[in-house]
Amino acid sequence: MQIVINIIKLVFGTTIGSFSAILNIRLSNFIFLKELDVYMSFAAAIIGIVTGILTIIFLYWQIIKIRKEIKNRKSAND
Repeated sequence: MQIVINIIKLVFGTTIGSFSAILNIRLSNFIFLKELDVYMSFAAAIIGIVTGILTIIFLYWQIIKIRKEIKNRKSAND
């Protein structure tokens, strides 16, 4: 159960991180800050999106692993 809670925290953390990075880009473009700030927020958005995609891949891999383990346990019980 603790693993599931940690995975949920990870997903929400990366999702919120990506959205805040994207919003940061919009705010910096709107306020017309220095170009460096725009590039930094753009890099932060890319990092947030990449970590979100990696999290989804990691979760999918974990789900497949857990399904295989459940199948193995069922076949062992038979």
